[in-house]
Amino acid sequence: MSKKISIQWKKPWYKRLFCKHDFQYYKSKDYSMLVSGEYRYLVCSKCGKYRGKVFLEYEGMGFK
Repeated sequence: MSKKISIQWKKPWYKRLFCKHDFQYYKSKDYSMLVSGEYRYLVCSKCGKYRGKVFLEYEGMGFK
C-alpha cells in the first residue's frame, strides 16, 4: 500500500521528463511517528519527482 505524497510545486510531466534531477531527502510532517522514528522522502528539488522513501528508526540518542 503506497501513500501518495502531495507536492504543491510539482511541475508538469513533460518538464519533469527533461529535468536534470537533483534528488534530496525531505522529512515527513507526520508527528505520530516521532516516537519510533521518521520517514524521509527522496524528491527532486527542481521538479518534484518522487523516487522513494526511507524510515529512520530512533535508538536512544540517535538513529539506527
